[in-house]
Amino acid sequence: MAKGIYSGGVDFDDLFDPDVKGDGITAWWITSAGVPLRYAKLAYGSKRADVGWRDSAGVDVSNYWAAKGTARYALPINGQTFTAGYSAPTNQTGTAFATVTVALASNGTYTVTRGVRTGTTQLASGTWETSPGSFDVRMIAEDTGGDSSGGYVDTGYRNAGTSASRTVSVPSNSAQSKDGNGRIRIIISRAGQGDGGIVSDTTIYTNVAANGWV
Repeated sequence: MAKGIYSGGVDFDDLFDPDVKGDGITAWWITSAGVPLRYAKLAYGSKRADVGWRDSAGVDVSNYWAAKGTARYALPINGQTFTAGYSAPTNQTGTAFATVTVALASNGTYTVTRGVRTGTTQLASGTWETSPGSFDVRMIAEDTGGDSSGGYVDTGYRNAGTSASRTVSVPSNSAQSKDGNGRIRIIISRAGQGDGGIVSDTTIYTNVAANGWV
């Protein structure tokens, strides 16, 4: 929604990215319908050219906020490695497996879980969206080494929750042992805007291992 505050005939909403995280600097002296303006913190994106609106110290507000289309926010799990391992006990039949799954739910939360034959364990969780339905999610998962299975998977953008995982498995009653690495990229975009509306780009790494009994 336009703010009615302009620079060079362009509304501020078309000059700066919205404050998705809620920690943007507030320009108390510039108001729209009585509400001070606030946009995405410059640290999340890039500076645009000065817009001619300055604070009492003469600093242009373009030094406060990220230029339109430049803000990116990584989830707290960005860069982390998550592991899962399972060793089958003697005389167990069936399949020994280990998997790491990341899921973004449509209610705005995310989880990373470790799954093995005996159950699942939550490794990380948090909130990825404060206004469900406003963003689409895309996950790209791929094996990077060893025996991790799943190949290359690209979910495309989805408004509802989505998930991706990396897994290894072996017959429980065997001497087989497998260990694999993978990565999962999590991209969040404004609903309906695809790659042109990306606001978050996160990559996690996985290591999964499974052993059959001898």
